[in-house]
Amino acid sequence: LVVTDADPEVLRPLVAALRDWLAPRLEATPPGVGWLLLEDLRRV
Repeated sequence: LVVTDADPEVLRPLVAALRDWLAPRLEATPPGVGWLLLEDLRRV
Protein backbone atom coordinates (compact mmCIF):
# COMPACT_ATOMS: atom_id res chain seq x y z
CA LEU A 1 0.00 0.00 0.00
CA VAL A 2 1.50 3.32 -1.08
CA VAL A 3 0.21 6.85 -0.68
CA THR A 4 1.85 9.33 -3.03
CA ASP A 5 1.32 12.66 -4.72
CA ALA A 6 3.09 11.42 -7.87
CA ASP A 7 1.45 11.98 -11.23
CA PRO A 8 -0.69 8.92 -12.10
CA GLU A 9 1.01 8.68 -15.51
CA VAL A 10 4.38 8.21 -13.79
CA LEU A 11 2.93 5.36 -11.73
CA ARG A 12 1.27 3.60 -14.68
CA PRO A 13 4.19 1.15 -15.37
CA LEU A 14 4.39 0.19 -11.69
CA VAL A 15 0.63 -0.32 -11.48
CA ALA A 16 0.62 -2.45 -14.65
CA ALA A 17 3.36 -4.72 -13.27
CA LEU A 18 1.60 -5.00 -9.93
CA ARG A 19 -1.71 -5.76 -11.63
CA ASP A 20 -0.08 -8.56 -13.64
CA TRP A 21 1.44 -10.02 -10.46
CA LEU A 22 -1.71 -9.69 -8.33
CA ALA A 23 -4.36 -10.81 -10.84
CA PRO A 24 -3.75 -14.58 -10.62
CA ARG A 25 -3.57 -14.42 -6.83
CA LEU A 26 -6.79 -12.44 -6.53
CA GLU A 27 -8.56 -14.71 -9.02
CA ALA A 28 -7.58 -17.70 -6.84
CA THR A 29 -9.60 -16.35 -3.90
CA PRO A 30 -13.32 -17.12 -3.56
CA PRO A 31 -15.44 -15.12 -6.04
CA GLY A 32 -15.27 -11.40 -5.34
CA VAL A 33 -13.16 -11.59 -2.19
CA GLY A 34 -9.77 -10.55 -3.60
CA TRP A 35 -11.11 -7.55 -5.45
CA LEU A 36 -13.21 -6.49 -2.45
CA LEU A 37 -10.03 -6.39 -0.37
CA LEU A 38 -8.55 -3.88 -2.82
CA GLU A 39 -11.73 -1.81 -2.84
CA ASP A 40 -11.65 -1.56 0.95
CA LEU A 41 -8.21 0.08 0.74
CA ARG A 42 -9.36 2.96 -1.44
CA ARG A 43 -9.32 6.40 0.08
CA VAL A 44 -12.78 7.83 0.66
